Amino acid sequence: MCAEGHAEKEMSPDEWNRVFGEASELGISFILLAGGEPLMRREIINMAADFPNMIFPIFTNGTLLNEEYLDLLTKHRNLIPVFSIEGGEAQTDLRRGEGVSKNIETEMSKLASNGILFAASITVTNENLHMVVSENFLTDLRIRGCGAVLFVEYVPAERGTENLILSDSETDWLNEQIGNFTSACSDMSVFAFPGDEKYMGGCIAAGRGFFHISPFGSAEACPFSPYSKHNMKDNTILEVLESSFFQEIREISKEGANQHVGGCTLFNHENEVRQLLHLSTNL
Repeated sequence: MCAEGHAEKEMSPDEWNRVFGEASELGISFILLAGGEPLMRREIINMAADFPNMIFPIFTNGTLLNEEYLDLLTKHRNLIPVFSIEGGEAQTDLRRGEGVSKNIETEMSKLASNGILFAASITVTNENLHMVVSENFLTDLRIRGCGAVLFVEYVPAERGTENLILSDSETDWLNEQIGNFTSACSDMSVFAFPGDEKYMGGCIAAGRGFFHISPFGSAEACPFSPYSKHNMKDNTILEVLESSFFQEIREISKEGANQHVGGCTLFNHENEVRQLLHLSTNL
């Protein structure tokens, strides 16, 4: 649900450039570019390159990484390709498309040979947990030159996939293994998301650590809670962060820190977030 009047018009390059500039002035360090496929928007990637004080992880399947992009990544090291994989070749191709895994291997090799830092993002389900969260899997990525790995707990955004979420014991095991890998891997960083949010007083969405901007400019607490009262075409980052809508969502996520499944607090409090939107719309 987008802010009224902007539902079908994507953010223009100039509007994205303004958002990047505001983020830079506020001292924001990271802006994640995800999709879809962000490499389809070359003009946005070029703009990101012009803000060397910020890191832009670019989540991609690698199919559009051509020589022009390789040259851009060589010259602008604040742009970090993050390959989205699901495990081995069969698992990745099943979700991403036939041949994607082989292509990713090829692009990893090119980046490594040019000394370009890249990372991998892996959605963790109860089906691939013990395969991807393993020393062998991480060793293979290290050999390919991968500098960081992000394990993302599966959120059942698609109905009928609730059976794929991690149990409490599996989540605890995942976080324990991440701790072990972090201690053992001096040349590769390993992260989990949301990881230990329950020890941080709730999830870090709605501006506690991040918020999400849709292609249409909707300022959303999180991709898994895609409800918006404000639009970046009309509001600044600071206005969104200080809005009563985001403040209320932060309270919901804080109170629900230990009451969620599937790696996401707000996803399990959808009705409360929708009610907030309804109330704020009628104030």
